[in-house]
Order: sequence, then C-alpha cells, then structure tokens
Amino acid sequence: MADNTKFRNPWLVAVWPGMGQVALTAGYYLMTKLGMEELAELPTHAAFDIESVDVQHGIVQPPRATRSRFFGWHNPDESGPDLILFVGDAQPAINKMEFCHRLLGFAKRWGIQRIVTFAAMVTQTTPDADLRLWGAATDTTLLQELKQQHVAALEGGQIGGLNGLVLGAGVDKQIPGICLLGELPQMFIQIAYPKSSLPILEAFEKLTGVPLKLHELRKQVDDFDEHLRSILAQNEEAQNEETQSDETANESTDDLENDAPRLSPSDEIRIEELFEKAQRDRAQAYELKRELDRLNVFSDYENRFLDLFKRDV
Repeated sequence: MADNTKFRNPWLVAVWPGMGQVALTAGYYLMTKLGMEELAELPTHAAFDIESVDVQHGIVQPPRATRSRFFGWHNPDESGPDLILFVGDAQPAINKMEFCHRLLGFAKRWGIQRIVTFAAMVTQTTPDADLRLWGAATDTTLLQELKQQHVAALEGGQIGGLNGLVLGAGVDKQIPGICLLGELPQMFIQIAYPKSSLPILEAFEKLTGVPLKLHELRKQVDDFDEHLRSILAQNEEAQNEETQSDETANESTDDLENDAPRLSPSDEIRIEELFEKAQRDRAQAYELKRELDRLNVFSDYENRFLDLFKRDV
C-alpha cells in the first residue's frame, strides 16, 4: 500500500532512463538537493521481464528485478507545491499506457495536482552551442505558463516513451501536465550528458518557485566540458602530427564512455566515503551521484543509492 503521508497541492515529477540520461540526471538532482524520502514502491506485476543478468569480473550476478519508486518532499513555502518524484528503473516493453494509468491511479491517493516529465530533444547541435529548451502542455493555461518562463513551445512532433504517455494518461484522468525537453547533441545520446538537464531544472525552478541550488550541476557541466575539450584537443593534435594509427586518429567522444569500467582501490574507497557522507546528509548525495557517473558505474550502485532515501536511514 502507498504511504499515507499528506501533501499540499503536490506535483508529480516522473522520470525514466533515456537518451543522455537527461531525465534521470534532473530527477536525481531534485531528489538529492531537496532531501526527499522514499514513500512507496509501485508494484510492477507482469509489466517487466528480466532479459539479462550482470557480469562482474567474470561472475554472473543474481537477476535484478525492475523497480519503480516514489519519493516525497514537503515544501516549507506554503505558497509553492509539494513534490512527489517517481523514478522508474526502466520503461515497460508492452502495455505502456496501462502502466501509466496504474502509476497515476497509485499516485492520485496523494492528491497530485500536476504531472511534470523531463525528456531529451536530439538535434545536430554542437557541444559548444547554447542548448535550447522546449515545452509541451496538456492545456493552453499551462502552455502560457511555459511561455511566461521563456520556454519555447514544441510546435510539432512526438514525445516518445512514458515521458509523453503518462501525460496522455493524465488527460484521461483530468490531471494537467507538462513536459520539459532539453536539447541533446546527437553525439551524446549514449552517455550521461548533464548539460541538457541544466536548462530543464532552471525552468522547473522558476515554475515551482523552489530554489534548487544548481551550482553543483553547473560545476558538473563545466567539468564535462573541460574533459571534452581535452579529448578533442588530443585528437586534433594526433591528426595534425599524423603519428597515430587510423583507429586512434578517428577516436571520438566515445572515450567518455567506458564499456568495461574497472574501479581502482582508491576509487572504491572514495565511493564508500561518499556513501557514508550521504547517509549522514542526503543533501550531499549528489556529490556521490556525480562521482558514480564519472566512473561510469552508477548502474552498479543505483539500488544502494536510492536506498539512501529510505526513511529509516
């Protein structure tokens, strides 16, 4: 059963994995910076099947079931909304609309007043460009709110996956909603790209009036850009000197993704120190999330990370 905690005019923010991890990065930032607490887990029933197992250092790990959880936050400012965050490990392969209706039916017991989803809009823009932000809404009143915050209306196209379908389910249940879509360069669809999440949260901050203290995310964006510039400079130098093989000369930003991450002892110690720090203060958890992203091992630690937000921690 769902937690019976009472909320004041709550907004439901729903995020799932997707291109550039744009939605998840924004959702996890909300969770950590606001110090949310886990409320309940949505029973997945037969919506998901286990299709693979993880292998670590040659050892097959126990199968991991897909989990879908709700987290809550009470706004100290009575003029603003409380927030409920839904985080899904994955999107179901079938019966997606039925899943969305079940999700909203479960969340309605908290009296949700609005649904917000985050998504990526893939374009051919370059990494050094100022990234754009688009929005879509389920009614003209909400669309006008977006325009007042200088969010460009998405004039056409589709919002793929549950980021869009849950808004459609909201229309069926007469719950208004919006989607904020951050521009994502095509070259980064396979890796976590925090720069696309930043304009989403800047707009969300204005829409809710909730101060999010985005300096950590901005620092993560700066660090990513610096790392990218270093890689591009190395590739350019290699090409100019013609001292590298064709394979090396054609290296791209795929170097930012390590297909088989291996943690050094110092990295493992650092991660454990950050987990201890986050257990003492949830607001410090994003530093842990950023380090796990940098090492490309967040998926290995995701359930443990989310368990930090249980009420008994």
